[in-house]
Amino acid sequence: MIILAQQEVIHNHSYSYVLSSIVSKSKQEEVFDYWRTEPILRKRNEFITDGYKGFAENPSIENLLHSIVYDVILEGLFFYSGFAFFYNLARNQKMVGTSTMINYINRDEQLHVGLFEKIFKEILRENPEYDTESLREFGTAAFQEAARLEIEWADYIIGNEVVGLLMSDVEAYIKFMANKRAEQLGFNAPFEGHRTNPLRWIIAYQEVDLGKTDFFEQKSRQYTKTSAENGFDEL
Repeated sequence: MIILAQQEVIHNHSYSYVLSSIVSKSKQEEVFDYWRTEPILRKRNEFITDGYKGFAENPSIENLLHSIVYDVILEGLFFYSGFAFFYNLARNQKMVGTSTMINYINRDEQLHVGLFEKIFKEILRENPEYDTESLREFGTAAFQEAARLEIEWADYIIGNEVVGLLMSDVEAYIKFMANKRAEQLGFNAPFEGHRTNPLRWIIAYQEVDLGKTDFFEQKSRQYTKTSAENGFDEL
């Protein structure tokens, strides 16, 4: 868990680095404040925070299991339309350096999902009385609602305005990921069908083993130089 927390700090610095490389300090502050002002984003975020609230206010085994479901949604579903957006940019030879960064983050998030999956299943192994139909119904419904919120957010920020990325395919991709994550935790898939990845080209960007790539084989790519003016020194 300490390693997971450290990786999340690195992710935050990575996203901040991208912003500081391409926009002004005032724009960065505006972007990082969107969660306060964008109603669709707030609704998506509150779905997770409200889910955690049950365990924070009543730390029972049942509420811990529920909170882990929200962890898997956050780490294993809510980032994926954003990942698809950056991989599509790289496919069009834009911000390819950022796609490499996203690849590392994507890899970490998959490891986090695997960790939470193991914790979830171990809790049920030690406490089989909590492995109930009610829990499975909760899990399927949670992933279904999470996918709806993610589709709504993706439609808002991507829509059909991005070259090479159809919203219909993004929606199918989110439903595919929701089915995959639900079944990882032992729940029924929330969506009929959606058994194959409609964005097959993503695999070329998503599953590259960067750990086996020699550092000097990676090409150096820059967008604009960072400086005190765009706030990178404050990271």
